[in-house]
Amino acid sequence: MRYITCLFALIISISVFTIHAQNDVYTTSKHTKFSLLTCGPGEELYTRFGHTALRLHDDSVNIDVVFNYGLFDFNTPNFYLKFMNGELDYLLGYGSYGRFIASYTRENREVREAEIILSDNEKEVLWRLLSINLQPENRAYRYDFFFDNCATRVRDLLFKVKNIPLPYQPTGVTYRQLLHEKNTSNSWSAQGIDLLLGANTDSIASVSGRAFLPDYLEALCKENGLITTPKIVVNPIIEDEENIVNIPNLLFTLLILLTVLFTIYESKQKQLNKWFDITLLIPFILLSLLFMYMWFISSHLICKWNWNLLWASPILIILLISILKEIPAKRIMIQLALVDATLVAFIMLSIFAIEYFSNIAYLSAATLAIRVNYRLYYTYNLTFRKK
Repeated sequence: MRYITCLFALIISISVFTIHAQNDVYTTSKHTKFSLLTCGPGEELYTRFGHTALRLHDDSVNIDVVFNYGLFDFNTPNFYLKFMNGELDYLLGYGSYGRFIASYTRENREVREAEIILSDNEKEVLWRLLSINLQPENRAYRYDFFFDNCATRVRDLLFKVKNIPLPYQPTGVTYRQLLHEKNTSNSWSAQGIDLLLGANTDSIASVSGRAFLPDYLEALCKENGLITTPKIVVNPIIEDEENIVNIPNLLFTLLILLTVLFTIYESKQKQLNKWFDITLLIPFILLSLLFMYMWFISSHLICKWNWNLLWASPILIILLISILKEIPAKRIMIQLALVDATLVAFIMLSIFAIEYFSNIAYLSAATLAIRVNYRLYYTYNLTFRKK
């Protein structure tokens, strides 16, 4: 993993630069060059959106290092719980430029470099700000995928040094649409991201806001005259992409088809199999619990106001218990009607584009609607039309 590699390099590297940084000896000069490094996506989900780093190069004192705002410590107490809750601190660190490039070469990921256009005074200011950020009390920051990450940290730093206000004109593109540009819709990861991210993700990104993605940060810096034309440092070998079947859509389409066929069979047999409904409800209930956790417990702002909770409703939990206990028909009919109401509300929000919903959401809602309404119809007939 790239982050582990960089963190390992940070810990073990002892160089002339380390001594300079710790003793605040290094002073910028005409030989000092700062560059913006923009890294392409990798195969792993956490690398899918690219990466941004800063390079400091000074041949006169044999310094060539990369500043990286994308580090984290696996030894952090309760690491996975903090990650889940959105309470994990990321770190600024630095390491050898050679190791940095070697790691991206191994991963077959593109790296572009553009020199940052700075006056001698601005070089000194940027170096001082980086030195301050490298202090133990300042290295950590609370990571936020859209608003405080490796790219936005560099964006804010460069615009501050250049004394240029950030442009906040709306782009007409939502944060979710920006994510879609970097993630194929065929993948489970893309579908999972759409399910977990709430309505806030569908807000319009500003010109500077979309620079949470490294490619857009590079474009923003170029448009504002902060950098020279980027040059490719690592040119990956591009493999032909195969036509990948949309497995998530296919599986959920098969699920709804199975549900329709089984429901038709039950209707002809005039029976109701509770174990089919129990098996069907369990995965949707697990999703409901996950959505509620991410909305109400975690600190991830982009996971709040997630209206997928309308089809993966908490009412399903009560319904499952009722089916298991075989409670009186009139009571279970009320629960079924409530689930129906939440499904209607889900469709209404979709019509008015309150939130973008994935194909999995629609297929899941349709599957639930078939079973809920058949069970409602069967229970009604059994209760009120026995004779």
